[in-house]
Amino acid sequence: MERKKASDYPQELLDLFHEYQHGHITRRDFLERAQKFAVGGVTAMALYESLKPNYAWAQQVKKDDPRITPSYETIQSPQGNGSIKGYFAKPANALGRLPGVLVIHENRGLNPYIEDVARRFALANFIAFAPDGLTSVGGFPGNDEQGAVKFREVNGPKMFEDFVASANWLKARSDCTGKFGAIGFCFGGGIVNQLAVRLPDMAAGAPFYGPQPSAEDTAMIKAPIMAHYADPKNDAGIGRGIAGFEAALRSGGRAPVAFSEVPTTASIAGRAPVERAVASVESLVRAARFGAERTGSTFDAALASARAAADRAPGVSVVVAPAAGAATTVAPGGFSIGAQSQLILFMFLTSLTGATELIVSRELGISRRMFGTPTRAGVIIIGEGVGRLALALFQGLFIVIASTLLFGVEWGDPAAALAIVVTFSFVAAGAAMLIGTLARNASQAGAIGPALGMGFGLLGGTMVPAEVFPEAMRTIAHVTPHAWAMDAFRALTFDGAGLVAILPELAVLVGFAVVLLGLATVRFRRVIVG
Repeated sequence: MERKKASDYPQELLDLFHEYQHGHITRRDFLERAQKFAVGGVTAMALYESLKPNYAWAQQVKKDDPRITPSYETIQSPQGNGSIKGYFAKPANALGRLPGVLVIHENRGLNPYIEDVARRFALANFIAFAPDGLTSVGGFPGNDEQGAVKFREVNGPKMFEDFVASANWLKARSDCTGKFGAIGFCFGGGIVNQLAVRLPDMAAGAPFYGPQPSAEDTAMIKAPIMAHYADPKNDAGIGRGIAGFEAALRSGGRAPVAFSEVPTTASIAGRAPVERAVASVESLVRAARFGAERTGSTFDAALASARAAADRAPGVSVVVAPAAGAATTVAPGGFSIGAQSQLILFMFLTSLTGATELIVSRELGISRRMFGTPTRAGVIIIGEGVGRLALALFQGLFIVIASTLLFGVEWGDPAAALAIVVTFSFVAAGAAMLIGTLARNASQAGAIGPALGMGFGLLGGTMVPAEVFPEAMRTIAHVTPHAWAMDAFRALTFDGAGLVAILPELAVLVGFAVVLLGLATVRFRRVIVG
């Protein structure tokens, strides 16, 4: 995949992805609304994949770099969730005590990028600790999508106390000078501001974005603050608080304040080469200088470390490699999504072949002779239905199990995926029985079945992605059970949903099954018994 810059995308698309990242819309909503930008053969899914964080591209210091000593630590947090785990990094050949840096993640948990930031500070001659705010719910799950889901399950006030405990643990370490600063990103930027309010001995704070504290709380901040924001016009929520926050900090006269904002200008193309050259070193140099001045390390030592790291950084060439030892999982890709659509398509198509067998049984008089036996009519009809149901269920379970074992396909929550397969099996069985009672002969059933199966599959989004259709067509597609089944699978795959979350889709599928099986039962009695 080609590495792109933010300036390569329309601002409206970036704003839309921003909404998704912060949990304001679901992934499904993002894909539907991003469809308007999918032109020239590019799909909404391709846009999504290109916008997602790529940890391999962002990595600057490998996890097994011999110049650092990393470890995972567990900190006791009696006022919070009891304990919090995190990633600790320090220089391998550290001499004496060093200032500390607390690295606070976004609302996704301790992902590989945050661990890499901690390693960068270790190379700049700091000791760094990156706590995982998701510890109380099992820790960072391996990808940002599931991390965002877990983040919403955490007790917010207790998680903040976990961060306070992490800061106190860091500054109390025997290898720390007792001075520490904090850097945070987005949600983490807001936590840095709160820590500055809560901990008057914090030596420096560098929030990258994030909500600002109230004017009353800001008056309590003693630490120098280096705040970084984007253009406030692009996010009215955070943007509204920038000017007031800066004014409140400066009015106190207690500590130096530095604010950085990305300006709006139309000359992006002309500035791009310069920006790329400066950006490769600027943030690290500024952070090293700021931290050195406020935490006790010499400026020359910090700046030399920063320049050395910049010299070792690659140029414009990009090598994509997995982050060594990073606890990541691959988000469901096109193969997993394709497997789900093929499952629904072929379960339905294969089941419709049972309609032909039902007609042959009727033409040979087998069905009528069964009704002539003491066996009750209901039992005979149920038996015919169970045969079609077993065929659909076997087909579905075989595809799920085989694709999982052989190709590693991700089906989401197992119980929810099984519920979709079972429910759709009843739908497919009902459709097969109904066609078997409506068609006059086997040839007619053989023609109707595949045509109906392919038509429903195309309209329901199992043959081509639903995102390629206009919104009106996507609405019409829900006259098919296929669309509802795909909605359920997308919720599992894209939103990390469980069984409870897809109950509405399952209820609709149950409705399809009841109607189809009911009509088939009535027709079966009428055709066979007369």
